[in-house]
Amino acid sequence: MANTAKLHRISPLGTAQGQRSRKIFDSAKLSVREVAFLKLTSVRTLPKADGQALIGELLKAASLSAPAKSCTLSGEGNEYCGWFEPRAWMIVSEKVLSLPVVGGALVTDLSDRLAVFDVSGPMARDLIAAGCDPSLFEVGGFTRVRFGNLANVIVAHPKEQSYRLMLDVSIAAPFAQWLHQTAEDLG
Repeated sequence: MANTAKLHRISPLGTAQGQRSRKIFDSAKLSVREVAFLKLTSVRTLPKADGQALIGELLKAASLSAPAKSCTLSGEGNEYCGWFEPRAWMIVSEKVLSLPVVGGALVTDLSDRLAVFDVSGPMARDLIAAGCDPSLFEVGGFTRVRFGNLANVIVAHPKEQSYRLMLDVSIAAPFAQWLHQTAEDLG
């Protein structure tokens, strides 16, 4: 007999499928939220492959453009691509992407492997400064850093007073607690 039970996804912090975010901290000057159920796709190219050409071909299928240089992003909102290592990109989307198969590229779905947090508001930079050097991030930046001696975190800085943090789901709960406590300490 077939199992007909319907599966329901939940985020690392318990956000139910159908909800887009969960509040961690919210004040007039600082907002911290878990962003659930984004589609996160890692693209890594082989050393001898033309990474720029391959990522361009993949992104064309997703109606996105490639970042102009390393440690930057292109796109906006929840639809963008970040280039964070010499041969590594992260495609972020709210929808499932149908990417073509291209030789020389390893394409991996990380949607269930990474937790995503948005930090925004006039004190966002102060919270980021509690975890790492905020001067590492210009607006439009996308890079991987050691954050708060707690995690290896991918940080996107898409616009002024706005950061997106992506880290392994195994440490999402303690990281959320750290974000909350640090936000409270900042006032």
